[in-house]
Amino acid sequence: MKLGRRSVGEMGRRISSIFVPSPYREDSTTVLKILQWVLIGLLIRFLFMPVSTHSDMLGIYARSHHIAYHGWLTLPGIFAMGAHYLHALFLLIIKPFLSPLPGFDSLFYWHDKIYGCDLVDWQRFITHPEIYRILFLLKAPYLVFDFACAFLLLHILSDRKKGLVAFIFWMVNPVSIYVVYIFGRYETLHLFFILLSLYFIKKNRFSLALLMLGIAVTIRIYPVMLLLPFAIILGRNFGKKVWLGFLGFVPWIISQIPDLMVKSRLEFELAARSPFSSIFFGLKWDLLHFDAIYVFVVGYVLLVLYSYYALDRSFESLRRAGL
Repeated sequence: MKLGRRSVGEMGRRISSIFVPSPYREDSTTVLKILQWVLIGLLIRFLFMPVSTHSDMLGIYARSHHIAYHGWLTLPGIFAMGAHYLHALFLLIIKPFLSPLPGFDSLFYWHDKIYGCDLVDWQRFITHPEIYRILFLLKAPYLVFDFACAFLLLHILSDRKKGLVAFIFWMVNPVSIYVVYIFGRYETLHLFFILLSLYFIKKNRFSLALLMLGIAVTIRIYPVMLLLPFAIILGRNFGKKVWLGFLGFVPWIISQIPDLMVKSRLEFELAARSPFSSIFFGLKWDLLHFDAIYVFVVGYVLLVLYSYYALDRSFESLRRAGL
């Protein structure tokens, strides 16, 4: 059955009505620009998706493979479990496209390795006869979340001019293109949930916003820095601020339930020895004996106090605190 030009146009309008907010659909030139930059963004990403990566991507998929294919409930550590569960879901979705590949059983063969891969694993991976197809498929979920982020920007920024500038910048942003499609990191996953949190804030759905921010924390730890300022700014009173802050930790608490079921304890010692501690506490001024002034701690306390005393309950306040 052939689709006529009118049918294709109608289909295009229906798709744009789902993803493009109404202020942008009012101007056909703007819709055309969005479509043009979508195609440009896809072309740039398609160029890099099959030809480049880093062992970090193989590491996250190797760990998540235990959950997807071997029924593990949890992995060592208390951070990034959301990322592992999402990658396990990705593996289940793309498995039909990977299964016909020669040597598929050995692609994620390391049943006793949970901290990435060694040089032999890496060489076996990059010399696989279908390596270009594998890389494209493993990055495909990142692409979906990437474009979801771009269209969320249009929904968050109601000003058509600002939104279009943000959308175009997102399509050609060299930082995200390098990190996600050349290096192979999953940064678009938690960025999507941070932007979804901002979207719900624009809709005055504060509880949902903090839950989305909490999901971002289960994927990457650093969005936890936004939880307190967001809860303080959005809460009408002290009780509401506490409630919103608690909601922000609910997804992380849920992500730890499998670990508690298996081990009956959380591995806080492993978390304390993680590289994140050096990131947050590495910059310091040493004083006499064992004392030190930690720049991040002082700066973050000042940010929280600024959020509590100087900012009002507005989206602009969130932007300032985030900056």
